[in-house]
Amino acid sequence: MDRATAYKDATTYNNFYEFGTDKSDPAQNAHTLVTSPWTVKVEGLVNKPGTFALEDLLKLSPMEERIYRLRCVEGWSMVIPWVDYSLAALIKRVEPQGSAKYVEFVSLADPKQMPGVRSRVLN
Repeated sequence: MDRATAYKDATTYNNFYEFGTDKSDPAQNAHTLVTSPWTVKVEGLVNKPGTFALEDLLKLSPMEERIYRLRCVEGWSMVIPWVDYSLAALIKRVEPQGSAKYVEFVSLADPKQMPGVRSRVLN
């Protein structure tokens, strides 16, 4: 079994371009992100659309622990333990209609909180 990547490495070397283009930029710039209150809005081809607070999402199902093995074409790899609820629990809760084929995720892109959104890389 692969050893988990050190916490410091896993949390400081990443590609969240919303916070900058250098691998260390997200760790330096993410403090500007406002994470509370945080909500997820579900709409579209579902019988029970709604807006869920982060606290409510965490109560949908028991937490599950998974191990993700990430391998990048750039030559780096990481083994990351992850604890979260199952996305399937949220999907089941909102009851997708039979005609629904896809799930679309739309995320925040706020230049005030995410300095990389202003960069030419993301535009």
